Amino acid sequence: MSYIVEDSSITAAYDMGMGSRRIESANGLMIGVVASKTNAIDEDHIQYIVECQVDGKQLPIACKVLSRFGGVYNYEEYNLRPWNALDISDLPNPIAADSLEYRNGDVVVVGILGVDGRSGIILGGLKHYAREHKIPRDDIQYYSIFQGLETQIRDDGSYKVTFKGKPINEKLLELPPIPTKAIDPIYNPIISGSYYGFDASGSFIATDASTLGPQMIKIFKDVASGSIILKSGQSVVEIGGNPALGQFGAKANTITLDALQAVNIGSKLNMNLQGTLLSIKGLQIAIGNDTVELVNALVELITELGQVIVNSPVGTCTPIATSPNWAAKVIPLQVKLMTLMSSPQDAEAFELKGDDSEDLGDDIEP
Repeated sequence: MSYIVEDSSITAAYDMGMGSRRIESANGLMIGVVASKTNAIDEDHIQYIVECQVDGKQLPIACKVLSRFGGVYNYEEYNLRPWNALDISDLPNPIAADSLEYRNGDVVVVGILGVDGRSGIILGGLKHYAREHKIPRDDIQYYSIFQGLETQIRDDGSYKVTFKGKPINEKLLELPPIPTKAIDPIYNPIISGSYYGFDASGSFIATDASTLGPQMIKIFKDVASGSIILKSGQSVVEIGGNPALGQFGAKANTITLDALQAVNIGSKLNMNLQGTLLSIKGLQIAIGNDTVELVNALVELITELGQVIVNSPVGTCTPIATSPNWAAKVIPLQVKLMTLMSSPQDAEAFELKGDDSEDLGDDIEP
């Protein structure tokens, strides 16, 4: 819309139904600011009124948005932000509204359809006048942010997507323009900060970046031996190794395994259990190897001890081991128990083999 009263005898007329003015010079490409959505009924497209600059004047043009794909199955949709979202016809400060840097609508490039300037198509966006460049001019980088979802591709090839959430001051953009630039977006610090991406070495990271103890998943990429690391507060799990040797580790204040039917833990070489208090409870318990079972052997041993006959001549009794049953019954059980004998060993402490750094590189700064 224009805020200059013009002489209709020398100025081309507006076609209010189409939301644009017929003008012969309205062709080619123009730069404009999205003002509002049209009231025209179009089931196929959302139409916007874009205020374009033509010969020092503002020309409102009804436009549709261009997308990269236009198929039935392959398509892309997005909505633009108009600066006059409340559709206020009589603005209290038309001078502020007339300044492009004070309008919070998207700045776009419009291509005219036809020759009379009735309608156009929005080809893409340009940097808004109210903000500064994010990417330094000499760097080859990428930066975008849409409803608080920030995407960065840095100069070193690292990639980062950060969740900030919808700006809590976004509603201010819908107010009528005032002669000052829009304030920077403000995000909710309680929910914002989570991110995922790839660092410069190809490792993948996803974390909530919590200051109270971040939760993190990392696929650590290393030429010799990579790993998958999971962290949540004081709890850490790592699955790593190489094609020849694998490693699994877990560390937490409390680790609980609860199975309704069975838990199987096996080791080809050795298994160590260590604790200040160690308790094993079951209706039936078996400890042993293919040669002997410990509890059963102890039971048999006690039984045989009870059957030992002690030769007791006058004076001191002879040792129990001198009994004829000792060598035949007790000694074989002792040999079996000796096959179970070993020295206690300390359990190995958990130690990360991979790099659990959550750093994806420096954020893009202007």
